[in-house]
Amino acid sequence: MPGGVFTAACSPDALHSLENGLILHCLKQLFDKVLRDAAKACLDGIVQKQILFPKQFHMKSYMAEFPRLLYKDGMTTISNISAGTKMGILFRYVLVAQTNEGYTMLHQHDKTSQKYGDMIHVFLMLLCYWAWLKKETYWDYNDHKALNIAKNAIWVLINRLRSLFPSTKGSEWRISKWHEQLHIAFLLLLYIAHRNQHTGPQEHNHIENTKNPSERTQKQKAVFDLQIANRLVDRYVIDHTHNMILKQQSHISMYEELEESFPEEELTKLAAKFFVSMKLNTTTIETDLEFGWTTPAMLGKGQDNTLLQIIEKLFFRDLPFE
Repeated sequence: MPGGVFTAACSPDALHSLENGLILHCLKQLFDKVLRDAAKACLDGIVQKQILFPKQFHMKSYMAEFPRLLYKDGMTTISNISAGTKMGILFRYVLVAQTNEGYTMLHQHDKTSQKYGDMIHVFLMLLCYWAWLKKETYWDYNDHKALNIAKNAIWVLINRLRSLFPSTKGSEWRISKWHEQLHIAFLLLLYIAHRNQHTGPQEHNHIENTKNPSERTQKQKAVFDLQIANRLVDRYVIDHTHNMILKQQSHISMYEELEESFPEEELTKLAAKFFVSMKLNTTTIETDLEFGWTTPAMLGKGQDNTLLQIIEKLFFRDLPFE
């Protein structure tokens, strides 16, 4: 298959090859090798001060698919942060570097003053490349000219990155993350859109089901898989029991609400009682009716015949009414 292992077994995606790949290497080179501690402190101070600007004070940290812009604690610390935050830090650096205060601060240091234009140029290309990978459609499937244009543009990007912003850490830019970008255009031909091979959800599942449980193991190869499986079983049992308890409590609360919604019936105030006696006379084949008040205050008073007719219709329909 064209592309070898990069196409078949481990297709490069933006999450690992770009956000946690080239972008991460750029930030490490920028904050560890290019900027000194004083410059990083000034950069964090500018970012924190800009949060108080009127147009940014009520802005959210994340806005749809836009990179993060607000960093209340500064942005020069890149350990234990998400891939999306890395993109936000690069984007924020480009914005700050083009302000008057940021421009002046970066030109006061030898390394940044010499590389200022090259850094901004390369970082803007990386940001545009990252946004381009998020498109839903690209070119017609049979348009080979557009495919070659995309391949050439990516080749220009990574070569300018290597020449304009050289890396001095480890293997420099002789890394697989750099080479993987050359296969992106062909993968677009296979998967139509780069987002169709996005591994973000799988990465979250890998963290939840493998990385986090592995922190509570002995890290020994012989029992590593068994201990992770035991941790997962324990978690599943606890989660199942927790869900059963919540379900039972929801039923109990539902019954309590139903009971509270029907208040207890009380005797009507100022009510009176009376009796009605209906018997079938076997001799005359007619119904003998006797009625009267039982409440002492109502003794001797008349009875409403309409009420008697209602009682007869409801309870004694099969008996003739006298």
